[in-house]
Amino acid sequence: MIDHKENLKLIDFGIARLFKAGKNSDTIYLGTPGYAPPEQYGKSQTDARSDIYSLGATLHYLTTGRDPGTSPFSFSPVRNFNPHISEALENLIMKAVKFKPHERWQNIIEMKQVLSSLRTQVETAGIKVPQEPSTSIYKTETPNPLVVSLSGLCDYQTISEAIKVAKAGTIIYVHSGIYREGLILDRAVEIIGEGKEGEIIIESENSSCILMETEEASIRNLTLRCTAGIKKYYGVDIPRGRLVIEDCDIRSDSLACIGIHGAKAAPVIRKCKIHDGERGIVFSKEGKGNIEECEIFCNKKENIKITEKSDPFIKQSKIYKGKNGGIIITTKGLGTFEECEIYDNTLSGIIISREGNPIIKRCKIYNGSRGILVSENGAGLLEECHIFNNTKSGVEILDRGNPTLSHCRIYDGNLQGIYIYKKGEGTIKNCELSGNKGAGIEITSEGNPIIKNCKIFNGKSYGIYIWLKGAGTFEECEIFGNVLPGMEIGENCNPTVKNCTIN
Repeated sequence: MIDHKENLKLIDFGIARLFKAGKNSDTIYLGTPGYAPPEQYGKSQTDARSDIYSLGATLHYLTTGRDPGTSPFSFSPVRNFNPHISEALENLIMKAVKFKPHERWQNIIEMKQVLSSLRTQVETAGIKVPQEPSTSIYKTETPNPLVVSLSGLCDYQTISEAIKVAKAGTIIYVHSGIYREGLILDRAVEIIGEGKEGEIIIESENSSCILMETEEASIRNLTLRCTAGIKKYYGVDIPRGRLVIEDCDIRSDSLACIGIHGAKAAPVIRKCKIHDGERGIVFSKEGKGNIEECEIFCNKKENIKITEKSDPFIKQSKIYKGKNGGIIITTKGLGTFEECEIYDNTLSGIIISREGNPIIKRCKIYNGSRGILVSENGAGLLEECHIFNNTKSGVEILDRGNPTLSHCRIYDGNLQGIYIYKKGEGTIKNCELSGNKGAGIEITSEGNPIIKNCKIFNGKSYGIYIWLKGAGTFEECEIFGNVLPGMEIGENCNPTVKNCTIN
């Protein structure tokens, strides 16, 4: 706000409410989108570093003119938009908006000292520092928009022509029609389809529909069709930069609908449909990115594949009807999934293998073959998930797979709730397993999990069934109401059972 002396005062970052229709208790209080730190959206503790993040987001906006609310938690370097800013000031701002609190300025005094030293450097260099703030620290000039139409009545007939003449920051409006071209985004432009959903189509058979070759760009309300087949192109190819994709419909019969590869790739994909391709989204070679409120479905192979230390953040999305599985995290792939629905996939809803190590929170995984399959030293944390109504096991762990399940519900499966075999491990704590047609937990072939504080009840078979050299540690569990005995232990098995109630 502006006070009585016309000084700019920062008084509050505001509070917004995120309301989820149709749910009883899901209205969540959050900070202003874009300005609130990541920890304010979850269960992490906020502290002074959270305010530093919000201050940094405000400074980023003031120096670039870019609204952080359009892509929360993703900030491009300030000097990409405002080359007049010093590198030192850019570094100060970018440190303030680090995703992890321990990487930010640890207190405001530390940040103020650095900022004061920058002011001193400017003054001693003979540059006047304004004593009264102006309306905007950074005043941008918005280029005139360009309009593309196949009719020939507007600025250009192809989108590629418009991109070639566009200045950084130009908005390109595209009228309805089928544009048979592949676009190379080599400058910061925003491409917006003007028309109803599905009316603005970009179709390419000899290249990707979109190739990202700049630090920042965005597309909205486009239908993308890559028909390259065996020529091996992604529908949208993102080897670098922050490409914002909103309200688009994307398919590709070649490599995948979207390919995100390389440590410099960090797109934001929001409210898109990604479907009927060879694969949905492939993350590789340390690729990152935010996927929000998307539908990813009916792809011939996996809907999402994450590999080679890639680490995306995927939330509130639906991932379904993948013909080779919903999500595969392999070869040291990472990733965080929150509040997603993963269902009706032909194989497993989620496959974790070869040292894959994701975080999966508050997701629903159901109506697939298996809910979750963890193998070949795969790990990961599953927290507060519902895993139910799968044809085979709710969770299957083998070949030294070692995930952690916490506060999950695993129920109404057609076989075991959890099946651990072939030296599978894992830590299962504070979980409920109920109503499964097979054993609540079955352990065999040198499986050796740790089960703590779990309830295993109302199953159609054994509560726990251990056979053929199965082992495991059970502590403070309640096992009751199952059709067959609560715990059945075969020959040559060696479990440890402590402080459990078995009825």
